[in-house]
Amino acid sequence: MKIAIQTLRLTNNYGGILQAFALQYYLEMQGHEVVHLNRQPKIKDLISRLKIFIYRFINAKEIKISKQADEKYRSFIQKYIHLSKSLSSKKEWDDYIFENKFDALIAGSDQIWRLEYNIGYTEECFLKYDKSILRKVAYAASFGVSNEIKYSEIRLKELLSEFDGISVREKDAVSIVRKHYNGEVLQLIDPTLLLTAEDYIRIFKLKNDIKPNTIFAYILDKNDVKNKIINSIKEILSFELDYVYGSIVLKSNYKDPDILQKPTIQQWLQKFLSSDFVITDSFHGMVFSLIFNKEFIIIGNEKRGVSRFKSLLEIFNL
Repeated sequence: MKIAIQTLRLTNNYGGILQAFALQYYLEMQGHEVVHLNRQPKIKDLISRLKIFIYRFINAKEIKISKQADEKYRSFIQKYIHLSKSLSSKKEWDDYIFENKFDALIAGSDQIWRLEYNIGYTEECFLKYDKSILRKVAYAASFGVSNEIKYSEIRLKELLSEFDGISVREKDAVSIVRKHYNGEVLQLIDPTLLLTAEDYIRIFKLKNDIKPNTIFAYILDKNDVKNKIINSIKEILSFELDYVYGSIVLKSNYKDPDILQKPTIQQWLQKFLSSDFVITDSFHGMVFSLIFNKEFIIIGNEKRGVSRFKSLLEIFNL
């Protein structure tokens, strides 16, 4: 089959990029032809463009550092993700699907249905495409949170109405969708878990060695509490610490020296594989700790949604 996947924009997030790769790779191993729909915003009105110009001028140093940090992700996306051409409007998105005669569309995975993450292309994330009849499936789609999903009941029912099948990533999301959708709803695993540790080692030529007595700390949102937890565990175990700050570049952190010390995606995977112990506040940090069978501690990240952590840990009785 010819399959098009719509996920969140692939920019500067290790887990988001790897979940897109994993679903693509898994489907290709089944013999399908796969492309990711590269829906990108295009600012057309003069006032918005002027605001962006002024913002970039005022924050030139922050933007320069952001581009430097993002370079670590860009080469991976270019090499491993099969992206469509840039689609800068809903019409371009519709036309591309029609012209390429896809057999199926997939929405997923990651927090594709979290409203604040898909502003400007919500309908595309729910596969609202009317030009021809083709299969529409959600694979392990996530709202990211268990409450405050921010869609009205009428709006959510309308957005879900055209799917032929829906699976979601979190247990909480099953009950949310069942209230607004007449078909079957399943809970399924994040795409990164469709591949084994051996798959990642083979595909990315990782070294299957462990650096004895090493903690890998992968932290998205720094604060004093997390620093105390990391330092306490480091002292208790008497291990060396390998630290990666995974946040995007923001006005609040662009001067932080750790923000530019980002590994490539392959190096990031290697750090999980090579460590003895992992500390993380990242959902996909937890996922790759599981994949590579590491002892780990998760620091609950309320702002980014705790239900996805708990939902996956329950599956493993952890």
